[in-house]
Amino acid sequence: MENTFSDVVVVGSIHMDYNIYLPRLPVKGETVIGRWLHISPGGKGANQAVAASRLGARTTFIGRVGNDENGKRLVEVLEQNNVDASKIIVDHETPTGIALIFIDESGDNMIAVFPGTDEKLSPGDIVKNKHVIENSKVLLLQLEIPLETVEQALKIAKEEAVITVLNVAPYKHLRENILSLVDVLILNDVEASQFSGTEITDIDTAVVAAKTIAEKTLGEVIVTLGEQGAVTFSKIEDRALHIPAFPVKAVDTVAAGDAFSAAYAVAISEEKGLEERLRFSVATASLKVTKKGAITGLPFRSEVERLLRSRGV
Repeated sequence: MENTFSDVVVVGSIHMDYNIYLPRLPVKGETVIGRWLHISPGGKGANQAVAASRLGARTTFIGRVGNDENGKRLVEVLEQNNVDASKIIVDHETPTGIALIFIDESGDNMIAVFPGTDEKLSPGDIVKNKHVIENSKVLLLQLEIPLETVEQALKIAKEEAVITVLNVAPYKHLRENILSLVDVLILNDVEASQFSGTEITDIDTAVVAAKTIAEKTLGEVIVTLGEQGAVTFSKIEDRALHIPAFPVKAVDTVAAGDAFSAAYAVAISEEKGLEERLRFSVATASLKVTKKGAITGLPFRSEVERLLRSRGV
């Protein structure tokens, strides 16, 4: 598979999620009894890889897992979802990471992560798989792996004119040498507020934040707004755009941002226009929140297209 071409290459985190469903989220010092435990594959990188594959993209994932049962299970899940998992490195010293996720009745969540092998993914691992990135249309990354690893992947992509998409989650301060390598930056409202210094209270302030952040990047900044949808500002087209969310009943918001980011990368690989790719991504994220589980709740292409058709799109 050395010369296999990918529509989307995802470099990022892969770990096991322990989802505890609660009547409400706990406050500091409080114990809340859960109603249900769901153990499922996760990690922003793995979520995005499966999401991209389910949306029809030829997808390859680069990451690290431990030599343990969780690691084996995670690789199996990616393969079952038609993701090329052959570039995953098995670490014989560090265990696979885990995430503890609390989810309340409205679908809101709190997350704590033990990174495990995620923080061991190194620039050297990326260099060894340089050809994988070079033979792709879009590189998609997040920030649950070391920044130096993110930077290495971005450099390789830009040398070959591969389009780069960076999901700033979780939030980390990014140096200009990283931002200068990013074509599309995706943040949620909290991350965009931290990044721009602009308090986001509505659509207009989200656009202001996107424009401020765009001054430091190559092309486009997207701010996701949950039930309000998403806004984007494109430097190339010199315009801002807002697409509202599709009305759905949310049961689990975990991985909604991952679904959005993956959909955007897929839409770019298919050369969709600005409005079409933003609407496609909002629809994908809207469907994700209707199902429980990170990877298990990710929608398929047919479901997204059905939702778009039902809204006359």
